[in-house]
Amino acid sequence: MTSEWHGRVYGKTGSGTVALSGRTGADLPTQPGVAPDLVNGYTDVVIAESGDGLTAYQTAG
Repeated sequence: MTSEWHGRVYGKTGSGTVALSGRTGADLPTQPGVAPDLVNGYTDVVIAESGDGLTAYQTAG
């Protein structure tokens, strides 16, 4: 698990990123295909695997 926001749980697996409903465990879409390390109502922040940088995405919805 990398983060959680309003019942959506984000994580990373060997096959890629995943988002799940915290209530049902059902798969949810991960746009734009990343699992954020930090998230709020406006922005998702992803820390680079190398730890050398950050990328911010506008929160969907």
